[in-house]
Amino acid sequence: MTVDAPPPRADAASAATVRALLERAHYSREGIQGVLGASGDVLSRKGERPVHLRRLSGEGPLDALIRLFLLDVAVEPRDAERALGTEELEALAALGMVLEQDGGLLGAVRLVPHGLVLVASDLPDKEGVHPDHVAGVHRPSVTLADLTVRRDVARALDMGTGCGIQALLAAQHAERVVATDVNERALAFAELNAALNDLKNIETRAGSFFEPVEGETFELVVSNPPYVISPEIAYVFRDSGLGRDRVSERLVGELPGFLEEGAFGTIMASWIQEGDEPSTRPRAWLEGKQCDVWILHTGVEDALTTAAAWNRDLETDEERYAEAMDRWTGYFREERIDALAYGSIILRRRSGDANWVRSRELPNEPRERPSEHVERLFTGPDAAERLATDEVVAASRIELVEGATLERQLRRGADGWLESADITLSVGIPFSAELDGFTAMFLAQLDGSHPVGEIVTALAREHDAPEERLLASGAEIVRELLRDGFAVVSAIDSGTPAS
Repeated sequence: MTVDAPPPRADAASAATVRALLERAHYSREGIQGVLGASGDVLSRKGERPVHLRRLSGEGPLDALIRLFLLDVAVEPRDAERALGTEELEALAALGMVLEQDGGLLGAVRLVPHGLVLVASDLPDKEGVHPDHVAGVHRPSVTLADLTVRRDVARALDMGTGCGIQALLAAQHAERVVATDVNERALAFAELNAALNDLKNIETRAGSFFEPVEGETFELVVSNPPYVISPEIAYVFRDSGLGRDRVSERLVGELPGFLEEGAFGTIMASWIQEGDEPSTRPRAWLEGKQCDVWILHTGVEDALTTAAAWNRDLETDEERYAEAMDRWTGYFREERIDALAYGSIILRRRSGDANWVRSRELPNEPRERPSEHVERLFTGPDAAERLATDEVVAASRIELVEGATLERQLRRGADGWLESADITLSVGIPFSAELDGFTAMFLAQLDGSHPVGEIVTALAREHDAPEERLLASGAEIVRELLRDGFAVVSAIDSGTPAS
């Protein structure tokens, strides 16, 4: 059901009343899942509304709220007043969150719990006719949130805030957050969400890209801009109108100028794939920007896959869906775009001439406490640089991080049993790596209790191997573990220069 509603309003008194109602009703991820008998993200599953409706009792405030704000189902005004309360219903109306249509009461927004915050956004635009549509929390939003460094900061910027989810999360650890967007409707949602979550440290500013904060710098910048490579200007949140991957090139290039020294920025981006290495093009954008950079690419798609994915809302109308795909693939052919890459680009401002750029594929798996790992991806290379000589590595106590798992397997082959090993992370970003036998034995002893030199000496004696060669190999393994966030330096024994 599509409801053409005006932008919501952020009234502090009404927001406080609604917030109290939502808390009393247990309108949270756990509360909703309990009522619907579901697990995971119940909001992302298409076609399950009939099942969810049959699980509802038809009574109580949580039932009414789920119908209004998750399932897009009308509620009789008298039933809504009885379940929610007269004052509460008036507050919802004052905020623009409900409206009457054809004698029934409808939710005018989608309201979704995300972690500890509630996020309101527009209802799905099933007709595709609202350029200022404000999308809710989706996969790129979650990825951006996961890959943001969550340090306490004075000032943070959410550029292209949309519904405001990144600003809400940043407000938990920033004294002040500036949220910008060219879409006035998006700013209205961001202000409503700040009020619903009782966050008073978010300031909204209207304007395109970085224009509203020209001349300012921040300790944290996050951005989920309209990065889709598209022939359209259908949606403000999706289509930049700049063509090709110019919007990503421009914003990735401009972002460093808004970071304070040592500050972090994370931006979602897409780019035209060139060659076999997914990170080639964004690497070129970042040359000379005085930032250390991680490029975590999420995948590469061919033109037809991209066209289908970004027009899937039209799939119920087969003719319109086919027309849209033909329009998009025709554009890609004209621009000679065969493949498109997606990813997150994380920057740390560091002046000097020794900046580095690293890249890896971002696994499509659940991430637990990823922010800690993201920060290690920058402090780890710093530590690896301090362990420049094998002598310093030998004196270092190295510890694998929480969630590191070593698995050793025996596989039967044509020549008998073959041993292999892997290391994976269950806490942080779920990176993994294949290991040889020596590396697996070496890593199994990295618990911080002994210097690397002692571990290498013991392994050399046990396997009658040259200690100097094993130390050189072990030292490089340690540096790579640090760079990818698998390990940390717990101590460096005294008497060894920390060059």
